[in-house]
Amino acid sequence: MWDPDRYLDFEQHRRRPVDDLLARITTDPVRRIVDLGCGPGQLTDRLAERWPGAAITAVDRDPAMLERARTRPSAARVDYVEADIGEWQPATSVDLVFSNAALHWLPHHMDLLETYLHWLSPGGTLAVQIPGNTDAASHRVVAELRRSERWAAAVGEGADDHVAVAEPADYARRLGALRAEVDVWESTYLHLLAGSDPVVTWLTGSTLRPVLAALTPVDQAAFVAELTDRLRPHYPTDATGQTVFAFRRIFLVARRPTRPVRTDDSRECVPPA
Repeated sequence: MWDPDRYLDFEQHRRRPVDDLLARITTDPVRRIVDLGCGPGQLTDRLAERWPGAAITAVDRDPAMLERARTRPSAARVDYVEADIGEWQPATSVDLVFSNAALHWLPHHMDLLETYLHWLSPGGTLAVQIPGNTDAASHRVVAELRRSERWAAAVGEGADDHVAVAEPADYARRLGALRAEVDVWESTYLHLLAGSDPVVTWLTGSTLRPVLAALTPVDQAAFVAELTDRLRPHYPTDATGQTVFAFRRIFLVARRPTRPVRTDDSRECVPPA
């Protein structure tokens, strides 16, 4: 379903949030890492660079993405696993569970956060970035078009899973209730994109993938053409030939305490096992 080449068209723009997320990870040492939804592997390279001595398991359910990931510089020291990140689990505890722009595809990902915390060794970290752009014109127009009379039957309900995103406060409360050390924030990145209708190009490498996968090649072209017409008023090209694309992202960093902590009523709270 995924096209690694199209996804990597905007690699530098997609990398910036990852650098911001990695900067908040303080766990030391990091011996075992799980990368959930590794995609074409460019961000797994970043994990390998940051922690050169760590064993890394990278999980993705798309064989095309994994095929590309296995050509990356870090591939020789990464164990790639083709599996659903909502069902797979490691054989032993890990020091870092990392997931970039993947969990929003899972409607039940809020519940999975507790599962991922249980994978951590004491002092380990869960670090997650989730696109929070569902209210932006780019994603709103896709949803409206997908649900329109012209396309609803052909596309189907499954193509709307990417809207399963909560607000930052919801994630903070959920992780805080699990007694993790929590750092949750959001950032809106202003990307200056070049080319003709670059926002549509961006979307065809991510948000539009499940929509287009449900359509025939002829209908794919028709859907993209209609979407392009609808998005142009929202994302005009300026005099320099650039288009400003605002993209909101939500970040979650939850660290498992190294020892039991006490609640306000003085009862001991043991970290996840």
